[in-house]
Amino acid sequence: MKKAPKIILTLAVFLMILFAVYHFYINKDARDIATEEPAFAVKSEQLIAEFTTDGEAASKKYLNKTITISGTVSSTDDTSLSLEGGIYCQMMQKTAVKSAETITVKGRLIGFDDILSEIKLDQCTIITN
Repeated sequence: MKKAPKIILTLAVFLMILFAVYHFYINKDARDIATEEPAFAVKSEQLIAEFTTDGEAASKKYLNKTITISGTVSSTDDTSLSLEGGIYCQMMQKTAVKSAETITVKGRLIGFDDILSEIKLDQCTIITN
């Protein structure tokens, strides 16, 4: 009977540690790409060439990194835009750019779609028009 309080205490400490790990790991602040310094600044043609030449090496280099890309807008809607050559940007806010404008976009590279041959970025903001 004397072991019961020790077991309960041990279980309580274990549950508190588990809760703390959950709270700090799961509920940590999300990245704010708009305020992060970019790891790379590239032109759209250069980025497309790297993914076309060696997609695996380019993925290792750019995946989940904040980058700025300069290029010409090929299409746009309220929440996304595409740069010529196959770069898709999911925007943080509505966009007011038009096709054929040259802009610089900052975002997080989330992958390369082999089927559409498209480089995808999310959390994008327009740096310059």
